[in-house]
Amino acid sequence: MKILGKAKQIERHLRTSIERGRWKPGEAIPPERELCADLGVSRVALRDALMALTNDGLLIRRQGSGTFVAESVGQRQVSMLCTLDDLMSGQRFFTRAVIEELKQRAEDHGYKGMLGVGQGKTGKDVIDSVSALDPTHAQNMAGAILITRMPPVVHDHLEKLNIPFVTVDVNLKTSDHEILLDYSAMVNLGARVLREAGQEDFAIMAFGDSSLEHESPLSIIESSQDACLSAVNNDTKRIILVPVDHPELAGSIFANWWQRTDRPNALFFTDDVLCDMSCQTISKLGISVPDDLMFISESSTANRFHFAKKIACLEFSVPQLADATWDLLDDLIHGRLPSKPVRRIQPVYRPGETL
Repeated sequence: MKILGKAKQIERHLRTSIERGRWKPGEAIPPERELCADLGVSRVALRDALMALTNDGLLIRRQGSGTFVAESVGQRQVSMLCTLDDLMSGQRFFTRAVIEELKQRAEDHGYKGMLGVGQGKTGKDVIDSVSALDPTHAQNMAGAILITRMPPVVHDHLEKLNIPFVTVDVNLKTSDHEILLDYSAMVNLGARVLREAGQEDFAIMAFGDSSLEHESPLSIIESSQDACLSAVNNDTKRIILVPVDHPELAGSIFANWWQRTDRPNALFFTDDVLCDMSCQTISKLGISVPDDLMFISESSTANRFHFAKKIACLEFSVPQLADATWDLLDDLIHGRLPSKPVRRIQPVYRPGETL
């Protein structure tokens, strides 16, 4: 995203001041000379900013009287954008938890948090399906947060609308301003915890692309693919894949793995949905944990698993993620150059009774 010019920075500063009630609807804003001194800007840049706000209907200029806040000024929005697939896939618990935290951050800062869910097979389909991305509606959007792998064309669309945005993704950098969940670090931490528990030959259960063969390591869709393979010394027999669009199959896939005579007695779930589905199968089969099977799971949502014992977990803090995301977006909304445009969220280990 390009760095904003001075006039645009002033515009966003004044817009935010109005939204937060510094000047009420119908109230006159200070004279240009006073604003220039207060903001430390030139009159030319200030006038360009005032003209933009007038064109947007936020200000009204009255000859001989001054400039006034429009009576109809409404609350500006921050949109949380994701795809329907994200809300329905194995990541749905995490995505929904992040959305709720981010909506709360927006409302705490005087904005209206809005959810935009994109549908369709192409980027254009996604844009057309989200009303907030329509240029006529986007005028009221202060900023946007893109949650996990929105099509690149959506990034381009927001750039053209001059709307600041931050992306939240897993490991793989997709934009200039991004919050990344460090899944590679999560895999490495999980592998270390298992090895310290004496389990060198553990298996890993992960989501995979259902269009490819389960045995193929290339069908691991998470960007932590290299870390997963490294953790099992490139032994693909120790990787158990579940189709990302059919997380409900995790239980039966676990049962098939359990019947193998060459399976290890330790398992690492890279997603809490996979763990939850498998735990139900573990209970049905009467498997003794941790005597017969030890396991650890990712749990980004503090998920209450369907299991009798406290599960050893690797967690990404959703509140920490929301705070980092909002801090970054707030800089962009106000035209500030972020000191750290790409930030990584690290996992932490929570001991449990399954190791």
